[in-house]
Parts: sequence; structure tokens; C-alpha cells
Amino acid sequence: MWNIEILKFINKKVPSNGIIGQHIEETDVIRFVNDLISVEKEEEPSFDDVLDGYEYEYYCAELLRMYEWDARVTQGSGDQGVDVIATKEGVSIGIQCKMYHANPVGNKAVQEISSGIVHYKLDLGVVITNDRYTKSAKELAESTGVLLIHHDEIFNLDELIEENTNIEFEN
Repeated sequence: MWNIEILKFINKKVPSNGIIGQHIEETDVIRFVNDLISVEKEEEPSFDDVLDGYEYEYYCAELLRMYEWDARVTQGSGDQGVDVIATKEGVSIGIQCKMYHANPVGNKAVQEISSGIVHYKLDLGVVITNDRYTKSAKELAESTGVLLIHHDEIFNLDELIEENTNIEFEN
């Protein structure tokens, strides 16, 4: 699976004539990128399933920063449903972080982030969880344009946004 993603990256980023005019074998590039990913993964903050909600917000913000988002945790109470505001290449997203233990995330999180993105005048709303989502939350997210993701998908957030909206990133 990584090889497919790496080849997509190569096709998007590497000029057709190769890097610095040299011919590079795809297997060499795949090996190089896999090495980079391994190093990057080692630097990720470790997830601990005993994080409280506030700590989880900071965990998600840190992951976003690793993937080149400018992310800041909002004030806590009175945040209008937005726990983290993140920007990248002029795109602003509001994020609701839900650290749950055994219960799926429901409609309320989608409703809160929908209101929050209007309040803060953001481009997109995202709900991030360590768990899963109810059918009702998925349906509401679909109709409101809110993205529902697991924190393990943050590395792929740019692509998820591009696939589900008309927003495009340079990278």
C-alpha cells in the first residue's frame, strides 16, 4: 500500500526528467521514502489511551504540526465547538477532538464543529477521534461537509481534504 502512495507522490512531485537530471529507479525512491517514513514515525508523539480530552486535543495538534499544519489548541471552555484551529497553504480548518473509550462519536460533535466553522469563518470542519462514529454522525457529516477521521489518518489529511472537497494543496 505504501508503494502505491509513494509512486503517486513521485508522479506528482518528481519532474519527468528525474531529480537533478539523473535517472532514478523507482525502487530506489521507494526505499528512500520508506526510510524517511520510518524516521518520521519514530518521532510521532505516542498515543496513550488514558489521555483526557484536553490532552488529546494537544496530541492531535502535535500530529497536525508534524504534517506541516500550523495548529493551535483553542481556549477550552467557550471554544464554540472548535478544539483546534489549523491552517496550511491558506486553508483553515476547525477540529473537534473526541477521546472516547468504548462509545462511538455521535451527532453532537458534528453539530458543534459545523457551528464552530461558521463562528470562526473557517474553510472546513473535521472531527478526529480515537474511536469510531455512529451511523447518524456519518450521515450528518456527509450532508454538512464535515470530515470524520481517526487520529491515525492525520498523516493523510491533505489528501482526504482534496478527495472530499474542492480544496487543493500544492504539496
